[in-house]
Amino acid sequence: MEYKIKDLPKNERPRERLEKQGVRALSDSELLALVIRSGTRDKNVIELSREILKNFELPNLDKTSLNELKSLEGIGKVKAGQLKAVFELFKRLSVREEERNGKIECFEDALGYIKPFLSGKEEEVFTMICLDSKNRVISKNTDRWIISQGSINRVDIDFRAIVKKALKQNAAGIILAHNHPGGEAKPTEEDIELTKEIKETIEKVDIKFLDHIIVNKEDSVSLRENKGII
Repeated sequence: MEYKIKDLPKNERPRERLEKQGVRALSDSELLALVIRSGTRDKNVIELSREILKNFELPNLDKTSLNELKSLEGIGKVKAGQLKAVFELFKRLSVREEERNGKIECFEDALGYIKPFLSGKEEEVFTMICLDSKNRVISKNTDRWIISQGSINRVDIDFRAIVKKALKQNAAGIILAHNHPGGEAKPTEEDIELTKEIKETIEKVDIKFLDHIIVNKEDSVSLRENKGII
């Protein structure tokens, strides 16, 4: 027999507490209990939730693998799948919140969007961020905003794709970025010439070209700050 939420005393049931006091009144373990719904023969669902949090800690839960979750007694593939689904929904909501509210005021702000996405790529990827007139992020550099993706040493750029994506988002400005997976973040002569051409192309449609950022796993370079060509 598994201990389920309905087996708890009424005043301890998270669902009833949520209805009466609101979701903010619930503890982390109570929220988790609503997701996994049942415990084990030896632990009720709240106790199991506390054990999950004790083993993995809340800030690290979204990075926990299915196998790590299933290693806990009482967490099978169904519960582990439920938890991973919730974590993924949270991440997607977080990304959309950043897209709505994120404002880029300096190179470090832009890097916060770009670095996590590009630094782990094994091949060269060229991407962009679209901004409104107040430098707020309209679209983040996720897979859907990849402009081009190539081998470890080269990437083919479609200027029309850059313009098309920027216009579709009603962008007032854009920041472009790509990675150097096989070398330094230092811009090559080809990078510099490419930047000049893209700047000229995008500004023909009255969109500001704000920066071109190059990253690798350890370093990053802003062509605006380091080369002054933008």
